[in-house]
Amino acid sequence: MDKTNYSVARVETYTKTSITKTERHNERKNKSYSNMNVDLTQAPNNIHYKKCETTYNEKLKELIDIGQVSLRGLNFVLLN
Repeated sequence: MDKTNYSVARVETYTKTSITKTERHNERKNKSYSNMNVDLTQAPNNIHYKKCETTYNEKLKELIDIGQVSLRGLNFVLLN
């Protein structure tokens, strides 16, 4: 029997304020973590499939300005 390929997407709602906390976590910008096992020396080994050279909020604004993202309704929609 063939295996079925599938993807899992996790969708969450963020505000401008809460996304900065997520950015700090994702990009390993925090100075301390509640989990004592976090090894910040391993951060250079993280894989970035698409590196964000600005903040998440600035990148979202840029994508809106060029028309790649729409914020119609309650959630934004990617318009690739």
